[in-house]
Amino acid sequence: MWSLHQKLKALSKELSKWSKECIGNVIDKVMALEHEINHLEDLYDIDDSDHNREALHRTQAKYIKWLKQEDSILRQKSRLKWITEGDTNSKYFHSVFRDRRRRSQIHKIKDKHNTWVEGT
Repeated sequence: MWSLHQKLKALSKELSKWSKECIGNVIDKVMALEHEINHLEDLYDIDDSDHNREALHRTQAKYIKWLKQEDSILRQKSRLKWITEGDTNSKYFHSVFRDRRRRSQIHKIKDKHNTWVEGT
């Protein structure tokens, strides 16, 4: 068991090193891509050429990819927080359930005449 524990520790260090080298800081990449998209949108507004449009679309695709990565990381972190603070009757626990209750409410629905009706 001790040998397995040591191997897992070594693997963890190598995976962390690999992640920093290959992936880097996801949040920084998302912010950089947001700035790049703003710049490319300005360029596209000035000159709506095919080249500018393609560059904008490529950057937006990268941005979506990195946003998904960031979302995945944040979900994993929230699960860890839930495991440690879960049902401890804490402020975090109550805020999670208030948010779930708020999101699950029906605010508007369509009636049979396809008009919006306010919910309660």
